[in-house]
Amino acid sequence: MASAQVPEHVLEMFENETLAVNETNDTLVLILTPPDPTKPPSKYTKSPTTLSPTLGKGETYSPTTLAPTPAPAPKASVELELSMDSASDFNLDAFLGELATTGMNITEDTEVIVKYVVSMDLEIEADDLTESDMIALIAQVMGVDASIVSAVISGRRLTGRRLAPKTVTGTAESEDAAAIDDAKSTAASFDAASVLSILKSIDTTKYASAAVASVGAPTVAAKVAITQPTTEDAGADLAESMAASIQSKMADLVAASGSTGLAKAIETGFTVETQFPTAAPTKVPTPPPTPAPPTPAPPTPAPPTPSPPTTEAPTTAAPTDSEEESGASLERAGLLTVAIVAFTAVVRTQ
Repeated sequence: MASAQVPEHVLEMFENETLAVNETNDTLVLILTPPDPTKPPSKYTKSPTTLSPTLGKGETYSPTTLAPTPAPAPKASVELELSMDSASDFNLDAFLGELATTGMNITEDTEVIVKYVVSMDLEIEADDLTESDMIALIAQVMGVDASIVSAVISGRRLTGRRLAPKTVTGTAESEDAAAIDDAKSTAASFDAASVLSILKSIDTTKYASAAVASVGAPTVAAKVAITQPTTEDAGADLAESMAASIQSKMADLVAASGSTGLAKAIETGFTVETQFPTAAPTKVPTPPPTPAPPTPAPPTPAPPTPSPPTTEAPTTAAPTDSEEESGASLERAGLLTVAIVAFTAVVRTQ
């Protein structure tokens, strides 16, 4: 048996009448339209809505997606310092070109960082030399900011009153070759007396009896650090292999870079850097609202002041009927007496 199709105008009439009736109450009316048999069913299925978790009172959540932990990044490195007459003389391009002939596997992942350093030695006799004071001293002598200066104090105090000079090695480091050359020129202009003057200006009391035995000439070097990615198993061996390749071509590297020689022995290193994902935020309870201060109670009314006692005036009693009659009788008696007296006076005159 085929189902009857409800006409569209009948549905509209029913909907209008139902909405008109519903204006006077809060009833929710759901009008369902029968499916159209002439239209094929939809092939798409609606996905269910995922609701947020129910939170307790005073609780908040912050959705966080954690990145996967990256794999360790092993790196092998070598560092060498090349002595320079001037930091600006260092030829990086020629150095890299000669480095490629050493047998090292230079790839686009190979990292080369160059920094320039200026160093000088001071021989100072003093009771107590602190690192912070020496950094301040070297910074003023070189004319640079103290943030790029380091100081190493070596030496010991002799027994007795005599003090042994302590060696203070001050170094300033920067990627700016011109700044390092300026620092070298400034430091070369200082002698023992001018260095001592700066030292006493830092702390007059502590360094009142100090003495500067000697001031060494400042020197400049180019510090080159070369790093290559590797594996954790082969990292240490790769660092040693890189150092051996550089050492075998040291003379050529010195000549190509404009250096005067190797400042100190080559240093090797191997590091494994691992980054960790950000920890998920913890559930932080929301602090309860600060309660409003209690409403002060209305003031207690003062007790009423008692009224002074009222003094009652003496009550005059109204005259009784007998008293009224007595008064009237006396009145009449008085009038009668007056009349008799008047009559007597008339008789006498006759």
